[in-house]
Amino acid sequence: MIIQQDLHLHTHLSLCASPDSSVAKFATAATELGLTAIGISNHYREAGIPGGDPFYEIQNFDHISSEFAEIAAQNTPQLRILRGAEVEYSPEIGDAALSPEHASKLDYVLFTNSHTHLTMPKAYYDDRRKHAHFMLNAYLDMLNGQVADKITAVAHPFAAVCCPYDRDLLLPLISDHEYMQCFRQSAEHDIALEINTDLWSGYKTLPELWNSEMMRIFKLARRCGCRFTFGSDAHRSSSCSSIRVGYLVAAMLELSEQDIKRI
Repeated sequence: MIIQQDLHLHTHLSLCASPDSSVAKFATAATELGLTAIGISNHYREAGIPGGDPFYEIQNFDHISSEFAEIAAQNTPQLRILRGAEVEYSPEIGDAALSPEHASKLDYVLFTNSHTHLTMPKAYYDDRRKHAHFMLNAYLDMLNGQVADKITAVAHPFAAVCCPYDRDLLLPLISDHEYMQCFRQSAEHDIALEINTDLWSGYKTLPELWNSEMMRIFKLARRCGCRFTFGSDAHRSSSCSSIRVGYLVAAMLELSEQDIKRI
């Protein structure tokens, strides 16, 4: 199996990305890595949807689409560059913060249930079960939401971002049954799980990786018939080389070409 696509790259339009990260730099890096397609997935929240951190006030469709002309200009026969977004969860509406109209203008959509630092009540940090189940409920809300059929994959599923403690401590607080409830529906909707190679790079040894809680939930997803995508979650062009870690994770999960969702 060959990793052909990196569907999770952030240019400078994501406020947390390097100011000099650009479509052109990612295109150069992707060509060196032998990729045939990359996706620009800047952070996104639909304007007018209530709630959310002020971080997202600017990260609307007008903001991310301002780069679409550059994306089109950088496309070549050897490298397709896709228009995507990493879409936030809105607990206020219980759905992905994305309108069907704008979803139709994207080549693909990543949904995140794990940006708890931006969407979750801060008091939940003190009750880890509430923290874990916030992510679970976000995932289930997305599956039953109005744009579920537009979601391509779930970005870094259940990996709480900017967590003040080891985020893997949250994963056992969700049961196998609850995970499989999510993953069976994901498989039915053909919503893939992202193998976020930046995340997987944090495990230092093969036994640590194999026995990790994160590997446990991906094994469950595999058992439920989910497909997978690859994303480096790079916020600077030099970081996308972590996509190579995907080969290791794919081998450990015994994935074949049929298990990969390509755009």
